[in-house]
Amino acid sequence: MGVEFFKSLAPLKASPSSEIIPVSLMDRIDGDSVMLKGNLLLGYHLIRYCSLRNKEAYQLRTHDVKGYNDVYWIEPSHTKTGQPRAIPICREQYELFHSNREYVLGGEPSYRERSVNRLLSDWLRNYIPRHYTKTVYQLRKHCERELRELHGNVIASKLAGHSTEVSYRHYDHIGQLPTPLKEDLTLISKKSLSA
Repeated sequence: MGVEFFKSLAPLKASPSSEIIPVSLMDRIDGDSVMLKGNLLLGYHLIRYCSLRNKEAYQLRTHDVKGYNDVYWIEPSHTKTGQPRAIPICREQYELFHSNREYVLGGEPSYRERSVNRLLSDWLRNYIPRHYTKTVYQLRKHCERELRELHGNVIASKLAGHSTEVSYRHYDHIGQLPTPLKEDLTLISKKSLSA
């Protein structure tokens, strides 16, 4: 069973995408975010600038924030797909996220979760009109848009840990591809290297 089998399958239907708020509104939110403190500030940065999902943000451990030779990154240990990824961050974010606590966000598990799921959402609702759904999701989608503009769809998909376009929606990591398709991709890459 090769790649032809998968070509014959009907594509999975993608869930309808939520409308994304305009960049001008996002600029206003970014500007006012400097007033945030504690878990709200941390959660905002983790989702808005690192494209973490809510659960990835409130479960992020301090030892997942890494730095070496002026290069800084996050390796979330709890990802939706279970696949590891490294997300580049700047020195200022490294200093913001790195502390002597076990988790980047402070407090008990229920408070960390509430900080991202409820409190951050409530703060965003001061800016985002009701007809837009999923307020915290809006932060991540704007980060994805910026990643696509900077790095293209494939790299953005790897950094965000999920797809950014329909063509990448169901197989975010090469490791998740069905074996025949993975083998075909391996052969193609070997041929291109030897050419």
